[in-house]
Amino acid sequence: MRYFLVLFVLLFQGQFSIKAFSLSDVDYTTADSVQVVQWLEEAREQYVKTDRMLFFAKKFLGRPYVGGVLDRNDNEKLVVNLNELDCATLVENVTALSLTAGRGSTSFFDFCEALERIRYTQGIRSGYASRNHYFSEWIRSNSDMGLLVDLFDERYHVRESALAPLTLKINYMSRNFSQYPLLRKSKDARKQISAKEQAISGSRIWYLPKEKIAMQTQEQKAFREGDIVAFVTRKSGLDIAHVGVLCYQEGEWHFIHASSLRKKVVIEPLTLSEYLKKQPMLLGIRVLRVH
Repeated sequence: MRYFLVLFVLLFQGQFSIKAFSLSDVDYTTADSVQVVQWLEEAREQYVKTDRMLFFAKKFLGRPYVGGVLDRNDNEKLVVNLNELDCATLVENVTALSLTAGRGSTSFFDFCEALERIRYTQGIRSGYASRNHYFSEWIRSNSDMGLLVDLFDERYHVRESALAPLTLKINYMSRNFSQYPLLRKSKDARKQISAKEQAISGSRIWYLPKEKIAMQTQEQKAFREGDIVAFVTRKSGLDIAHVGVLCYQEGEWHFIHASSLRKKVVIEPLTLSEYLKKQPMLLGIRVLRVH
């Protein structure tokens, strides 16, 4: 009964095709669907615009850090979970909420559509390997679809840029497939992941080195609250080790993130510069802005 009611509402609104999500497509709770609608309605009532990302990121403060939430199903369902978050799912949920609010929508299913679009390569969910497992892949897919802009894209560089180039060499998942339950089970999935790694490898990205963060570079002056910050790692086979949402407090840049250390979503008490100095494996940051 609930399925037919949902389908009727979607067709009535004219916002989705027959391809709209069914209960078998989405792993969610009623509580989460109600929460999404409440937050979207609140954003619309408050006329939240330029700081939508920050507005929604703050809604998650205090919620627990839990890893592996997307890997609980053997089949690749669209997982909606607002109460158990890792750094990537926090950023994805915040981005999907921001995009949905930007359309003026308060629909849970519009949110689901946005979440699927950003989580999967070119927005198409077709199994485990279709997910944007590497954040540089996530950036490229969403940039190609016009959903965000990489502030450090070489097309936007200023003269005497403080940025540094990095050629990606991605193979962590295929090299360590035993750490991933679904890759242990499926040779086909391993082949697909390996092919995606090869497609990413060789790409050149630009990042702001951590020793430049304390300086007032042209790049840093372009930061805005609500921008996504992605931490570039020197770890072999990886590109990005952590992500969050920038916020400005007491004249310094901080970020909201799902912290494995603090076991919950927090405004990082360390400044961005201090955090990077304490992380020897981090090279610097990439910064993205959601449209």
